[in-house]
Amino acid sequence: MQIEALETLLHIQCSTAPYKDAAHLPLYLRSSYALYQVRAGQIVFLTAQPIEDIPLSTLRKHWAALSKQSGLPCAFSFDILTSYKKEKLVEAGIPFIIGTTQVFLPFLGVALSARTRELPEQVTKCSMLTQKFLLTALYQQIRQASAAQLADLLGVSRMSGTRCMDEIQVLFPALVQRNGRRRVFAWNDTWKAYWTLIKPGLRSPVVREYRLDEPVGSSLPLSGISAVSHYSMLDEGHTHVYGITKTLAADMKLSQRPQVPADEIPAVIVQVLGYKLPFQNDLAVDPLTAILSLTPEEREDPRVAGAIQEIEEDCLP
Repeated sequence: MQIEALETLLHIQCSTAPYKDAAHLPLYLRSSYALYQVRAGQIVFLTAQPIEDIPLSTLRKHWAALSKQSGLPCAFSFDILTSYKKEKLVEAGIPFIIGTTQVFLPFLGVALSARTRELPEQVTKCSMLTQKFLLTALYQQIRQASAAQLADLLGVSRMSGTRCMDEIQVLFPALVQRNGRRRVFAWNDTWKAYWTLIKPGLRSPVVREYRLDEPVGSSLPLSGISAVSHYSMLDEGHTHVYGITKTLAADMKLSQRPQVPADEIPAVIVQVLGYKLPFQNDLAVDPLTAILSLTPEEREDPRVAGAIQEIEEDCLP
C-alpha cells in the first residue's frame, strides 16, 4: 500500500504495517488477501488487498468475516476496480481504497472531524447549505469545484464555502481532493454512484410543517408526497403538500393561521424548507428534495418506494 498516497487522499498522517495477527485468521481469509494494519489519525483499521480476482458476493462475505475476526474496521484495497463493483460496494456500505485516487472510508468521519474547523465532533448529517451544493453539483453535473467556486455558486461568503468544504471532507472524504495547496470537490464516477454515496449524509429539508384547515390563496410549488406524485405515477391522495422558504412562510403569516391536530386530515400541508433549488418551471420542488422531504412512514409504503425508484432512475444518469 502506498502510504503517501493515502495521506494525500485523507489529509491526515497515516502509517501502515503488515497485520500482525493474520495467523489467527481462517486459512481461506489469510490466503486470499494481503493484509495490512493502518493507523489514520486516531483510527486503526485493517486493509485487505485481494491476491486474485474475487466475486462481489464473496467479497461481501469476506468483509463481514474479516471485520468480525479482526475486531477492526475493514476496507478492501484495489489497484483498479470496475464501476459496477465500486457502486455495489458503496451501496452495501463496504469501505475501499482504489489505487492512489479514491477512498470510501465512512468510519473515518469522526477522526477527520477533529481536523475540521468549527464542526461538531459527532456530525453525521450535512447542513442545509452543504446539502444544497451537493444536489446542485448533481443536477449541474459539476465534476470539480474549489471552496471559492462553491461559494460563488451558492451566492454565499468565502467562509461559508470553506465550511461547506469542511463538512464534505468530514462526511464524504472521497469527494475532496488536493489540487496543489487547495482542497477541491471532485467526482469522476457515475451520478448514480454519487447519489448512493451522499444520500446517507443528507437530511430532511423540512424545518417546519403547517397543517392548515383551509387552502392557501397563492400558487405554491408542490413538496413532499405531492411532489413525488408529480414526478412519478403515484396517486398523491386528497391533501396537497406545498413547499416554501422561511421568508415566504413569515410573509404569509402561516404561524397565525388555524391548524388541525395531527390525527385529523388538513385541507393543505405547507412544508417550510431549509433551501430552495430552482428546477424546471417551479411547479414542484426538485425531485431529490421531494424524496428527502418524505416522512419515514411514507417511505415504508411499497407504492411510494416504487415511485422513489422511478424518480431516481429518471434523475441519475
